[in-house]
Amino acid sequence: MRLFFNLSICLILFLGLLVPGEILARGTAEGTIITNAQDVDGDNTADQPGEVIGSYTNVGGYTNYAKATNITTSTVAAGYDLSTINLPGNGSGGPGTSINYTYNVTNYGNVSAQMIVKISSNAADLQWGASSYELWTNFGAGYGLLNGPLNSISNTLISVAADTGFGLRVRVNIPAGAQDNSTNMFLFEIWDPSWTGAAGDQWPGSGAILPATQDLADARDYQTDYITTAVTGPVIQLVKSVDITSAKPYEILTYTIHYTNAGSGEALNVTIDDVIYNNYVRILADSAETNNTVTHNPTNFYYDGAAWQPATWDNGNENSVQRLRWQLQTAVASGDSGDLEFKVIIE
Repeated sequence: MRLFFNLSICLILFLGLLVPGEILARGTAEGTIITNAQDVDGDNTADQPGEVIGSYTNVGGYTNYAKATNITTSTVAAGYDLSTINLPGNGSGGPGTSINYTYNVTNYGNVSAQMIVKISSNAADLQWGASSYELWTNFGAGYGLLNGPLNSISNTLISVAADTGFGLRVRVNIPAGAQDNSTNMFLFEIWDPSWTGAAGDQWPGSGAILPATQDLADARDYQTDYITTAVTGPVIQLVKSVDITSAKPYEILTYTIHYTNAGSGEALNVTIDDVIYNNYVRILADSAETNNTVTHNPTNFYYDGAAWQPATWDNGNENSVQRLRWQLQTAVASGDSGDLEFKVIIE
């Protein structure tokens, strides 16, 4: 076990001497000296950092040891590699909701790094109105708002400590009035404040900014990402009809309200109201019914001019009913529909 441990140390040090850039990419402190040494503790074993010990057996069967006589020294210089490690996919949500897109950012280097972030709307959708974006950061204590909500987020400078990472979150607020299937695209930009458009890297080290390859290939100083947010919201459509279009006094009219969810999202807490022309008609007792093709368990209420009353209230109070209300107790899925009806008699 001791032999395996010693060999592991030697192997790690040997690789470190061959590819010091990899050490930089893991945040080794600036000024660290990487060197080899002779047998420091005199035990003829390479058990201290940098010790180089060889052994051989001579003709007489005795084991001798060879010690390194030259000393090589490397000093770790300042360097950093700021790299994100993911590309969020496009998202969707209902009107009035917020969608989060999270980028994980890591400074693999040994000195503090800086970056500039910008959020702008690439393709404004008139159905959305003014777009609303927020920028949030999480350095380990939970996400906190850094900038916004704004129609666009201008250049925002963020400092990243050596050998640390954090979450960078873009929040898209979908307007309550956004139309079903409408979309909005924002442009995420990240770059080194020293970037001038030249080919040279201000962020040396592992990989591109988006996405990270974590190798020694060109670390690009400017990267972009496009994100599209689509609205998947419910759209309730109402069609009201009556069975008699030319009616005489004392005739009974049957009104039907057909509702359909024509949107792509599920509709919750659906309430449908109607107004009674109480100067000309009166509602028939217990006439508010449902003939749903898909059952959504409507609960009926009546408005008496001051408050909403339960379904049985109209029995004996028909002349006082001014409005009708149905509250659907189950969600209306995309494509679902149903019928509500009530009867009145012409005065």
